[in-house]
Amino acid sequence: MDGGSKIFLLDLDQQGAVVKQAAERPYASDDFLQRELTRRPELIPGDEVNPDAPRRWMLIAREAPAWRQPHDWAWDHLLLDQDGVPGFIECRFAPGPEPERAALARLMQMAADALHIWPEGKALDAARTMFARAGQSVERATADFVETDSEAQVDAYWTQVDRNLAEGRVRLIMAGRSFSQETRRLAGYLSAQMARTELLTVEIKLYETKSALMLVPRLVNQPKVRAQRPPLAQRRLSPERLVASLPDATYRGLMQRFMSVSADLGLALEAGDSGLSWRLPFNGAPVVAWFFPPGQQGPGGVSDLTLGYDASGEDRLPEETAVALHRFVNRLKAVPTGAEPPSWLHGVRFSEAAAIHSEEQILDAVRRLVKKVREDEE
Repeated sequence: MDGGSKIFLLDLDQQGAVVKQAAERPYASDDFLQRELTRRPELIPGDEVNPDAPRRWMLIAREAPAWRQPHDWAWDHLLLDQDGVPGFIECRFAPGPEPERAALARLMQMAADALHIWPEGKALDAARTMFARAGQSVERATADFVETDSEAQVDAYWTQVDRNLAEGRVRLIMAGRSFSQETRRLAGYLSAQMARTELLTVEIKLYETKSALMLVPRLVNQPKVRAQRPPLAQRRLSPERLVASLPDATYRGLMQRFMSVSADLGLALEAGDSGLSWRLPFNGAPVVAWFFPPGQQGPGGVSDLTLGYDASGEDRLPEETAVALHRFVNRLKAVPTGAEPPSWLHGVRFSEAAAIHSEEQILDAVRRLVKKVREDEE
């Protein structure tokens, strides 16, 4: 045992006499905490993360990929809360300001790449693999976790997980035996500056008696700004109001027609914090269109009216759908007013002026895509 803090166990039947002392001790190995978090994800104190609505956790991956290229970086754990918000945990680093700062920088770098590493459906694939190893069904485990018997609600939960990842609504969690004051201040400051992402530092101290070990978790930074943010449902945009607020009447009319055509085609419209997206009308389908008002950007740098798909998830699509998406993008690229989208997206971006000029070609490409996908389904 070292000379750290102690826990005193009192016997109330003996007028509070001390019956045991538990002294703080270091972890027995570098991967001790990683193993314990695998067994007990509740060591992340959900009641401290959100006292008004305590968080519950479902672990879906260990050693989760955190880098696009082959690399030795990986999240120690990936877990979800009951609202489908992913939590990425980093818990293997040496104590002290310098190693902690290096771990924090690595954490932020890995978070920046998470959108591309975890495209639509990959979180569900990871969970399916983990639960299969334990002889469980991911559908049954999810139903138990979200407390439902509805298959539709289970599907909706995983759709929300994908949406949270795409919009950068995640938790980054540093867990360790202790943190320096410098790291606590830095983590608190960074978390307060991020609109969608929470950065949490959790101290998990280990205490030992002659016959038992005790783990005591404590959240050491929780920005007060989180409690002031309205619930997610209240932050969602009204698509109609967003489009109605566009200052240019011609662009406003175009986007109203785009919404009307998309609804007639059965595309699933999803509203985020600052923009809209449309998904193909079948289970597990990819997003194929995004819209953000001029001058605004969404997750991953998406802006304006952008059409295409996330190429990193292409290998999980039915072959016929992948072919239809390729043709869709080729038609869009033939429109001379289009521009390059962010590098992770295979598609075309149309500025306000470009979209107005090329409205018929854009709508025709969308109609052809949906028609082809439906024909292939039949």
